[in-house]
Amino acid sequence: MTLHCEVEFQQANVQTGRNLCSTLCRRAALVRRRGGLEVVSEDPPLHKALRLQTHSYEVYSSHLAQGKLTFIMRDGGRVYQYNFRRGDPAGMEVVFAFAVRTGAVSKTPRAMQPAPIAPAPQQLASALGKRAIGEVRSFESPKRPLRRRLGELESPSIDPRRRAAALAAALDSPDTPASRRDHAVRRTLLRGKPRAAVGTAPLRLTPEQERVVHLVAEKKSVFFTGSAGTGKSFLLRHILQSSRAANRRVYTTATTGIAAYNVGGMTLHHFAGLDTRPNASAGDLLLQVQQKKDALARWRDVDVLAIDEVSMLDGRLFDGLEAVARHLRRDARFFGGIQLVLSGDFFQLPPVSRDRGDVSLCFESAAWRRGVSDIVVLKQVFRQSNQEFVGILNAFRVGCPTSAMISRLNERCSTSELSDSAAIHIFTHNNDVLQMNTRRLEELGGKKFNYVSADSGKKEYLSTCPAPPTLSLKKDAQVMLTKTINAASGLVNGSRGVVQGFTPQTNLPIVRFSNGATEIVQHEDFPVHVADAVLALRRQLPLTLAWAISIHKSQGLAFDAAVLDLSRVFEFGQAYVALSRVRSLEGLRLRTRLRPGGLVLADARVLRFYEDVEKDLSYHVQKSVCSSCGYPAAKMRKYNWSQKALRRRTQGTGRMKYLKTIPRKFKNGFREGTVAVSKKAATN
Repeated sequence: MTLHCEVEFQQANVQTGRNLCSTLCRRAALVRRRGGLEVVSEDPPLHKALRLQTHSYEVYSSHLAQGKLTFIMRDGGRVYQYNFRRGDPAGMEVVFAFAVRTGAVSKTPRAMQPAPIAPAPQQLASALGKRAIGEVRSFESPKRPLRRRLGELESPSIDPRRRAAALAAALDSPDTPASRRDHAVRRTLLRGKPRAAVGTAPLRLTPEQERVVHLVAEKKSVFFTGSAGTGKSFLLRHILQSSRAANRRVYTTATTGIAAYNVGGMTLHHFAGLDTRPNASAGDLLLQVQQKKDALARWRDVDVLAIDEVSMLDGRLFDGLEAVARHLRRDARFFGGIQLVLSGDFFQLPPVSRDRGDVSLCFESAAWRRGVSDIVVLKQVFRQSNQEFVGILNAFRVGCPTSAMISRLNERCSTSELSDSAAIHIFTHNNDVLQMNTRRLEELGGKKFNYVSADSGKKEYLSTCPAPPTLSLKKDAQVMLTKTINAASGLVNGSRGVVQGFTPQTNLPIVRFSNGATEIVQHEDFPVHVADAVLALRRQLPLTLAWAISIHKSQGLAFDAAVLDLSRVFEFGQAYVALSRVRSLEGLRLRTRLRPGGLVLADARVLRFYEDVEKDLSYHVQKSVCSSCGYPAAKMRKYNWSQKALRRRTQGTGRMKYLKTIPRKFKNGFREGTVAVSKKAATN
């Protein structure tokens, strides 16, 4: 399909309303491509064709009869708009039908939609070909029975289960044309997205939670922690709601996509404008941020920055972000004057690293010691009501389970498969996850749909890509997203769902997710970055089979029933995270018996950190060497420099003499107001 028209492309900033880019092509050709449209300009010539992925856009057709069509996409802080003008009305009708069928959302009110155009067949045959005539006819007169079956789905408040059931009944009808089925799927599923489900939470605040709220109200940077199920995510949402009510600019982030969705925010990397390259210096981080204007606007606009699951944030990255904040905001204070609200549990999974000895925990960073001084520990557990199970989890958390506790868990061991299909299998290694998912897929009946990725660049770098080279799906297969496709609807990395069917023409999967949203999943790009360049690219469906998941993917989730395999635990906190995902001891099953010597339980650095927190909330991390000057110190203590010496009036002088505090410098480099080595420790 090729259509000649005038094309205007505009790009604008949402916050400022400033036009960032504008291009006008008076003589352009609109070419249909797989998954979208391509604009080829003849006057003026473009060095690169404009690509328009229709599934990401809203389409406005109020002036379709005059040969005008508008596409708009909102991405973060920017708006992208295509205005197609001076085109053949019949051709524009075909473009509109193609856009809606491939995923564009029609935003034109029904009262403003023009009547279908009925051009002469000879005109269409000469301009667009016979295939286009069929597309226009199928679009302009849908069958009345299909409209009647889908009529009950028009209300945005309709229950998602009724919507999915009615949609499936309409698609299974033999009298529905294939083209109308695709359009009905798009028109129905992309209207009235359900709200994200919010987990249960305690109705009243505990004394520890009230203390956190008080500290945040005093505009102090605070870190609150606790075991799994103590209401950390609920408290974070409550705090942020109070801060927004006080007219403070709040941004909610998390280190993982699932955690970000649970607290109603975005990932920390997205907020900061960073990619996923590991071990980047502060200078490299600053260069990444400066290339993204929306990220720059967020850094300069934020008053309160919340970070959930801070245990998975590398300490070196935390130092880099603190330096970036001070530079961008031109403020020498901690994080450039931004108030931090940190949440997480360092007894859970640490930052991902190929070398365990190279892991830097967040509380070990210099920025943490500089600005995070208020710490609150939440102790009341809400997720698990069985006190026996809570005691077992707390013992695994700190790395000291008794033999009686291990024996109690071994009673839940079973070599037979769980008959309950709702139970998810949790493994330590990705290979075990792959084997389980492949076997369960083969057990399903029906036709298998295979999706082969389109790879480009240096293929040796694609081994780290989260998308597989080949993906096989069937109806009723359990799947999980490997990339965030619609954060507003809760479709983030890690969201689970079930395949309800496939589109008739494009064979794309229709997935109903656990939060009630139903979506036709399109192909996405997965770039692989090395240094500052993209050396490989894979285009594939952002899905993976999800009868089984890894422990790292399960952090932040809760299940009524789960089957755990802890025979090959290799990381600190893995056993505790896996066990605490289950709400009750009755819903827990073990594939193999636990061996006391075969469990990697708790990091010694985390144990020392929490011991210091319990002793004194204004703590200092005890280390064998001072982080600032390298002076050996077995013990460290804090000097209190708040009291100033005052000399009384000298007799007969007639004037006041005050002895102000003189900065005292020790031989080891410590200065006034810092942590200094005690004299007793220095002599040892």
